[in-house]
Amino acid sequence: MTALYAELHVHSCFSLLDAPCQPEHLIERAAALGYQHLALTDHDALHGVVRFVRAAERAGIHPVVGAEVTMEDGSHLTLLAENDRGYATLARLLSAARLGWPTPDGPESTGTQLALEGSPGRRAVALPWQWLAEWHDGLIILTGCREGPITRALAREGRAAGWTWATRLARLFGPERCFVELEDHGERGDRQRVSELVNLAEASGLSVVVTGNVHYLDEQSWRLQDVLVCIREGITVDTPHPARKTSSAYRLVAPATMARRFRHLPEALVNTVHLAERCQVSLDFRQVRFPPLPHLVPPGETPMQVLRRQAYEGAQRRYGMLSEPVVRQLEHELGVIERLGVAEFFLICADLANRFRGRGRGSAADSLVAYCLGITQVDPLAHRLLFERFLNEERPSMPDIDIDFGLEDRERAIAYVYATYGVEHAAMVCNYVTFQARSAIRDLGRVLALPPELVDELARSQGRLGEPLAAVARTLMPRLNEEEQRRLKWLVRLAPALEDIPRHLSVHVGGMVITGRPVVELTTVEPSRMPGRIVLGWDKRDIEEAGLIKTDLLCVRAISVVHEAVELIERVSGIRIDLEHLPLDDPAVYRQLQEADTIGTYQVESRAQQQSLPRTRPERFEDLIAQVAIIRPGPIQGGMVHPYIRRRQGLEPVRYLHPKLEPILRETLGVILYQEQVLEVAMVIAGMTAGQADAFRRAMGSKRSRAAMEALRGDFLAGAERNGVPRSVAERIFAQMAAFAEFGFCKSHAAALARTAYETLWLRAHYPAALLCALLNNQPMGFYAPEVLVWDALRRGIRVLPPDVVQSEVRATLAGDPVHGPVRLGLASIRAIGRAAAERIVSERARQPFRDPADVVRRAALTAEQVEALVLVGAFASLAPGRGRRELLWELLREVAERTTLPRFIEAPEPAVALTEPDAVEQTLLDYAILGFCLDRHLMELYARQRQLLRVVPAARLRTLPHGTTARVAGLVVCRQAPPTARGVLFLTLEDETGLVNVIVPPPVREQYRALLRRQPVLVIDGRVEREGSLASLVADEVRPLGRPALPLTARAGTLSHDFR
Repeated sequence: MTALYAELHVHSCFSLLDAPCQPEHLIERAAALGYQHLALTDHDALHGVVRFVRAAERAGIHPVVGAEVTMEDGSHLTLLAENDRGYATLARLLSAARLGWPTPDGPESTGTQLALEGSPGRRAVALPWQWLAEWHDGLIILTGCREGPITRALAREGRAAGWTWATRLARLFGPERCFVELEDHGERGDRQRVSELVNLAEASGLSVVVTGNVHYLDEQSWRLQDVLVCIREGITVDTPHPARKTSSAYRLVAPATMARRFRHLPEALVNTVHLAERCQVSLDFRQVRFPPLPHLVPPGETPMQVLRRQAYEGAQRRYGMLSEPVVRQLEHELGVIERLGVAEFFLICADLANRFRGRGRGSAADSLVAYCLGITQVDPLAHRLLFERFLNEERPSMPDIDIDFGLEDRERAIAYVYATYGVEHAAMVCNYVTFQARSAIRDLGRVLALPPELVDELARSQGRLGEPLAAVARTLMPRLNEEEQRRLKWLVRLAPALEDIPRHLSVHVGGMVITGRPVVELTTVEPSRMPGRIVLGWDKRDIEEAGLIKTDLLCVRAISVVHEAVELIERVSGIRIDLEHLPLDDPAVYRQLQEADTIGTYQVESRAQQQSLPRTRPERFEDLIAQVAIIRPGPIQGGMVHPYIRRRQGLEPVRYLHPKLEPILRETLGVILYQEQVLEVAMVIAGMTAGQADAFRRAMGSKRSRAAMEALRGDFLAGAERNGVPRSVAERIFAQMAAFAEFGFCKSHAAALARTAYETLWLRAHYPAALLCALLNNQPMGFYAPEVLVWDALRRGIRVLPPDVVQSEVRATLAGDPVHGPVRLGLASIRAIGRAAAERIVSERARQPFRDPADVVRRAALTAEQVEALVLVGAFASLAPGRGRRELLWELLREVAERTTLPRFIEAPEPAVALTEPDAVEQTLLDYAILGFCLDRHLMELYARQRQLLRVVPAARLRTLPHGTTARVAGLVVCRQAPPTARGVLFLTLEDETGLVNVIVPPPVREQYRALLRRQPVLVIDGRVEREGSLASLVADEVRPLGRPALPLTARAGTLSHDFR
């Protein structure tokens, strides 16, 4: 059937804050209306084109790719890509404008530095006319909407000016490439404008084409589009603005409707179809994945030859003599890699991992080749990892490789990528930051001019465990007048519709692409706010769909901790630790795990881990892998944690839903814990191939994993039936798989994390002082604040020394042996000091030793606040032994006052009375306020008398009480946690000088004492002891504040807990 009309001007939600429609929804609507061709022309960007094109292909609609481009004079043109060359040109033009390049050719004339200097805000596109005049090969130019150059000239200066622009465009681009765009939305002046444009087109020798300038799907979407524009412009719905659409006429209408609307211009309708048919863009970049690698591939060799040689050399280093299973697996993997043409990717990743001490994780750890190249540190053969989870020939898309680095190593790795491959061949991947409940409510509240305090209350109510928005709104209605009530109802309707619409772009945490084709020809590329980065306008899903391969260069501070601890040990003791050959069967490591003595370690220090470790009692590295994987939402929601733990304890027999599952689930006692097991179950139970089972991997990695898994149910059950598995059994198996999928964890990823976890455990067992020093130098990280780390170390006999302007460096230092310390705190650990002031102090001290405290203040140019912090925490003790802190503070503040104005707390030039020293209570509170902890005494020691009167059970003794005993505990709140899997339960961790107490707060108790639980830093809690083996927790019945020690607890001392959702 011949198409009546093709829509060539359509905006999706990637016209940020100008349209609400997801590209997939546009295609669904177009298919329902009977379109054969549809374009996507977002404002100055190509962010949505991949998902638009793929959705169109699935729906049988021919996609046309383009953009509505802003020119340097503010006018708009609609540019369509006629072919792949035109698409590359369009992407390059937009990228060069975003990046601020002098020409579309690139930054070479001014150097790479210009392209990497960063931008404080998103640079608007203002495309020079000269660029488009020179760079329009493969492009079709439509003259634009009301903001088009011809239409603007007509409106502002009359027909002569419009004719001048029409002839200019005809001369620049020619009648084969340039078409006058006509729009009629039934608004005032539209018909006259169309008539004038038709006359100008005829006079200048140009053809005409009809468009709808689509911004939404229907009338409801119009309302949503309007509030998006108001959000963008910073106005309310009461404020007129030329960017606001005045009706729902800018919706996608049926081709027949457009044919009737423009029946007097049949040529303009026919031209839409002809232009759409001319536009053929593939968006398949599989053939241009990798740049040349002269630094990795010697002349005369191919990348595959180099990869094979390095893989076998690495295998000999790892295994010595190569066994038949090693050779067989190597050959299998190398064959797959060669047939898929991804040898370069492995060489690039190996170069980065080995050069910058990186550690591959994720599914890459399933690969023996990756292990032999040094990309990963986990032996996939020893741990039965599934290579097909990472790479198989039936898989339609390529995997990425995640590489973890320490903080500084990651920055060096990213800089190396740009220096080696050039700014045109490397870019960071983007994230689309979408509206979520709270941000939608706040933006809508401003746009609807609702009272700010009400909007704030609404937004705060929408945490993960919050009440339904409509229910909260109903409770607020009585406080509003009639008009505000109407607008609040509007907010309640619109807020859910805003969710998942992109609000702005951000940089992916570590994703990078390194490509053979210039990245500026793939999609829109923008500068990051952070210097040294440029950002590709596609997210990881788009990268995969476009046939490209991404690698994630991620920062894991635990790796920084391990490297720093190893370096400290060698520096102070001369012992060199070879992490690669660290034995994985050290009894001291597993003893710590079984006793849940894991504070300061990676992955296994959390409350949930410490609750489960004494029950699972890991005995070998495989057990540690399972431990890392099991305390996740997936196994918890799938009901797999408790069966696994009970089977580990021998409290229930190991069962398999079907005998075919035993070889797959034997190591996890019949419970699905890993994504690899899901794939194997699909292959064994449903008879799927590796490629077919890969659909489960994609579903488990999807944001909408529940729906994606449900879509696979039919194929799985049908395959199971063909395989002779009873339907009822297959249903139960699939139910477990589906429950696991939402937060599924792959074994290879767990194994890679477990390797780093093991190293931190090993360091804690053998060199705890070195580990503590490294931990303090890599904050923030982990589950606990430094206060908990320090007091755990003190209880274990590790000495910790306070900061001192003579003895301390900027960061913490190991001032003794790596086992017992002491560890000297760094100057930057003092909250008011900051790194810059600490560096000035250390630098001046290195230049010339300080004579006295005043010399420090002068030469380091310290502020009054910094002086106050240093004095009150005792950092001048070496320079002023025996001096009273308050007396010294007064003296040094006068020194500061000579350089600046008097500090806020000085009201007279001399003290009127003798200054008394802080007593123990006051000094403890000062230390907590300034350092976050006190080395001389724990905060709870100040409450010794109250605790004695209240008969509080110390944390260390709670573990000895029998199950069901009524007990009262008290402590400093060091952690609050309300995971979504807990169904309203709040978990607290309290600390006193003897240790930690885990408190479980049921929902009714949580609601009753909500304010106390949120705000009070020190609590008394009555409850019942809950024991399981050596574990002891307290289930709360009553919560109260402990009151005050001798002096009021300062507000700053109340900000110590790590709170998680």
